[in-house]
Amino acid sequence: MKTLVVDDNANERKLLRINLERHGCSVIEAADGVEGLERISEVYPDLIISDALMPRMDGYQFLRKLKTDNNLKAIPFIFYSATYTGQREVELAVAIGADAFIIKPKDPDEFWTEILSILEKCKLRPQPVPPVKLIQEDEEYLSRYSSMIAAKLEEKITECEKGFTELKRTQAELELKTAELERSNAELEHFAHVASHDLKAPLISVGGFAAILQKKYGDRLDAKGREYLSRIMDGTTRMELLINDLMSYARVTTHARPFRPVSCNTVLGVVLSNLGAAIEESGADISFDDLPTVTGDETQLIQLFQNLISNAITYRGHGPPEIRISVKPVSDPDAQAAIRTGRVLPTGQTAMRTGWLFSISDFGIGINPLQFEQIFKIFQRLHTDDSKYPGTGIGLALCKKIVERHGGRIWVESQPGKGSTFYFTVP
Repeated sequence: MKTLVVDDNANERKLLRINLERHGCSVIEAADGVEGLERISEVYPDLIISDALMPRMDGYQFLRKLKTDNNLKAIPFIFYSATYTGQREVELAVAIGADAFIIKPKDPDEFWTEILSILEKCKLRPQPVPPVKLIQEDEEYLSRYSSMIAAKLEEKITECEKGFTELKRTQAELELKTAELERSNAELEHFAHVASHDLKAPLISVGGFAAILQKKYGDRLDAKGREYLSRIMDGTTRMELLINDLMSYARVTTHARPFRPVSCNTVLGVVLSNLGAAIEESGADISFDDLPTVTGDETQLIQLFQNLISNAITYRGHGPPEIRISVKPVSDPDAQAAIRTGRVLPTGQTAMRTGWLFSISDFGIGINPLQFEQIFKIFQRLHTDDSKYPGTGIGLALCKKIVERHGGRIWVESQPGKGSTFYFTVP
């Protein structure tokens, strides 16, 4: 059975074609009534299934053209539409010659059963097909058609007005939430500043008096006393470092800058300059790809690269560190493979389709796979020997927060004694 499917939605046409071809139909497609008339001139169909609302010529105008043509009026015509589905619209469709009006969506098997039933009824109608009453009464047809279009237009205007009102309400709520967030961030920043100041003041005092005590009275203390004094001074230094790191962690949000194009080559240049002394002292060999320009916060990207490269230098093992910085588009097959094997996506989150996958590899002491998730949590330190591996346990948590603020994910692949590779994505 040759079937003409007329619908401006290509996906709807495809679904209909698949269902009809499954039952042995030969399907011809058209995007609107104008194209439908062109297809009929090429192939005379046994059945026409048409949408109601289409550009250039809608289903009603298309049907009227067919029913006023003696050569085409006998073709069974079925409306299949999700619009113009009110009683007035259905009555007008039948009045101008439609054999049925089926409302979308319809179960494919039920749809086919209904088509067969309609075609059986069409076989019983007299031949030749008598003219439909309304076909001869242009004034009445135009009046009813115009009334239907006007009603639909009113409905759409009402929907648009409701949508606009809802949009304005949502916009007002968003502006209120934004103002609240800005106020909350300002309060948080003020609290962090005050807390930092109030915590640092006694530390500076303790550290200062400890230094005086060591300078003036250190020679009067026995070995145990000097050890205790040294511990006091080390503790105040670590506490001050911890406060500074906490402030940096909080400022990822409170001091966030608007995103703009940032050259990662420039970012890396700043980082290598900042780490110049550590690189020279450790004899680090750092190689890197030509890095892309991304959209982000330059200051935070500097923090991100600096923390990861600094870690690679710190946890280098016995020999001079070898560090490799690479980047690939996330669409690259190798990047996709790394993303699939990495612990990058929380449950239910879709994969990034565009952007960059960065990796920073070393040949250092490595990390136990059981600790891959733990190391990105704040205050989680794997090494407690401060003399060999100093730190507060905030660095990787800070990296994670920066990457997630940029819409990416960060993870690590590593083996103890064989080095680590930190991966992160940036859209």
